[in-house]
Amino acid sequence: TDGCGEGPWGNVVEAPGDVHVDPSSSGVDADGSRAAPFNVLAQALDGAIGGRVILAAGDYAEGILLNNDIELIGRCSELVTLSGTVSVSTGWTATLVVEGGPDVHVQDVTISGDEVGLAALNGASLTLSRVVITDNSLYGVFVYGSNTTVDVTDSLVARTSPLDGAWGAGFYVDKGQVSLTRVAVMDHSLAGVTAFGATAHIALDDVLLARTEAAIPGVGRGVNVQHGAGLTGARVAMLDHPEVALVAVHDGTQANLSDAVIAHPRGQNTGDGGLFQTNAQITLTRVAFDQHVDAL
Repeated sequence: TDGCGEGPWGNVVEAPGDVHVDPSSSGVDADGSRAAPFNVLAQALDGAIGGRVILAAGDYAEGILLNNDIELIGRCSELVTLSGTVSVSTGWTATLVVEGGPDVHVQDVTISGDEVGLAALNGASLTLSRVVITDNSLYGVFVYGSNTTVDVTDSLVARTSPLDGAWGAGFYVDKGQVSLTRVAVMDHSLAGVTAFGATAHIALDDVLLARTEAAIPGVGRGVNVQHGAGLTGARVAMLDHPEVALVAVHDGTQANLSDAVIAHPRGQNTGDGGLFQTNAQITLTRVAFDQHVDAL
């Protein structure tokens, strides 16, 4: 918490129009100012379209649905947790849902709920900075729709478990586009990053993908691209995956890696399977394999 600053708002510099939330405040005569913050996040969201909502330290046990332009900024991810759930049209719930065409920025919070951590749907444009998405189930981040974009920087996505025996992926991208820069994706039950569909694309830059846990015996993948999806990666480390580090299958699927390391496979066939490719194209430039029996 050394980087969290002092007082309720830490290092967040106040800007005109900011709306403030402090769950420890009484909420009496609240107007969203620093002197009289709301104590319920939903109240702040109603009055902050196009502006910033600033979150003091606390656990916000409210499901959040965002369908307007907004910035959601916490004091710091160590002290601000979003943990509620809201229903999604897919039938499961998520802690934070961004839907439609809004531009949304989320910064300096932890997202940790009972089911999916974050869902970006149907044309949403979402940026995440210094965010921790951890201890969710099914998917840490779910992205759906050919016009949906998610850009993540300086963040951690970790420990997604299966839900009713299904999945347990850090990122699940169905037709959307995801960019990860200086991101660690670790300790997921089935896969770090998965993408499906001809308009799905994942861009990785300075990314660590490590330690899938093989919730299904023998299955544990770092990156899984299928059905025409694309992957580009530079300065990527794929470490400690039980089954295979990178899977690329089906016509039209492409994966391009440069300046990468694929190492330390484990499981029943430790040393096998750095990459698995069927009817897809994989291009490698300056990629090192370590401790594999069959790299390809």
